[in-house]
Amino acid sequence: MSGMYFRSMGIPVIAGRAFTEADGAGARAAAIVSRSMARRLRPNASPLGQRIALAAPVVPSVAGKPTPTDWLTIVGVVGDVVQVKLTDPPPAAIYQPLGQVSGILFQSYPYFMSHVRFTVRTTADPLTAGRAMRNVIHGLDRDVPVEAVGPLGDVVSDQRQEPLFQTRLLIAFSLLALVLAVVGTYGVL
Repeated sequence: MSGMYFRSMGIPVIAGRAFTEADGAGARAAAIVSRSMARRLRPNASPLGQRIALAAPVVPSVAGKPTPTDWLTIVGVVGDVVQVKLTDPPPAAIYQPLGQVSGILFQSYPYFMSHVRFTVRTTADPLTAGRAMRNVIHGLDRDVPVEAVGPLGDVVSDQRQEPLFQTRLLIAFSLLALVLAVVGTYGVL
């Protein structure tokens, strides 16, 4: 995750700071937490400057007890973000700079990052920016597949299609039931 991620995605930095170039591979391990994670970690105080360790099987040294290199210092708090489905509540999240985690993850768990999403905020035509992104990625490595390129609005619209269809179907059946009830009541009278 680069320092411009939050700005590109329109995620507000509520407290502290976003990642900077100084948060690279050799720097002290930094983390930014979402608002809901901040409430979970420190309900009545700011989590800035606090240290956390990720107790997950992704980081090999955390199998039992965290080592000094497993600790992350919280440098910022950002707004909550819907990650998968629009109907799900935003999950608590911890963000780390890609330069600090990629070595550990790729060496021990090469399957961990099965795909990566790049985000670009542009005032130009999104399709033109998408072609430029595809060209840059293929310029770096011709064998890397680019699954999909498109505006974020299309992704959100795709998420809304199924609930919208279900709502319309429910309305249609409700109206049909209402018409049948009216006709049945009229027939009885």
